[in-house]
Amino acid sequence: RVKVGEVKKCYDEFVRLDVNKDGILNPDEFEVVVRKFCGIDGDEPTPSHLFERQWGLLDPLGRGHVVFDDFFAWFRNVAFCDDISSKGEIDVAIRRLVKQYGFNVLDLERVRSVFSRYADGGSAGCIDKSKFKQVLCCVVGLPMDADVPEDTLKRYYREIDVNGDGEVDFEEFARWYLSVHSSDG
Repeated sequence: RVKVGEVKKCYDEFVRLDVNKDGILNPDEFEVVVRKFCGIDGDEPTPSHLFERQWGLLDPLGRGHVVFDDFFAWFRNVAFCDDISSKGEIDVAIRRLVKQYGFNVLDLERVRSVFSRYADGGSAGCIDKSKFKQVLCCVVGLPMDADVPEDTLKRYYREIDVNGDGEVDFEEFARWYLSVHSSDG
């Protein structure tokens, strides 16, 4: 069963990727998706075998473009396959969270961006107590200089640090972040 919210978020991503705003994705626009899922940075070339295989799945008739329906079907079927997704810890965590909790992959990519800003070591790291006030202010929309009582910070940190190891990893952060934002309505 497909949730309306999932279709909407995928459509919003499709529109964002459609740089020339013609209602279709051409191979160059689609390559952005492949690079994102594979974790290919900046000037590093996209492996042709990887791109061509995914484009062939998406455009089997050779039209040179895809519409949203084709993109959505591809996204649901391929986005979590190991051959298109990179095997970094965060990517594995994202796939696990989608399967286990039904979170949307696009939401989790946005969570990854916030997490990376505050985690020691970027997206592969953890958030420790020293940075948690900044994280809390960012997530709930408080100014960074807000007066947040220490006992409140400790309570939230204990709540998020599910395994009690003194650090918040991506999975712990994502579950908390999405629960806070899903309660916003």
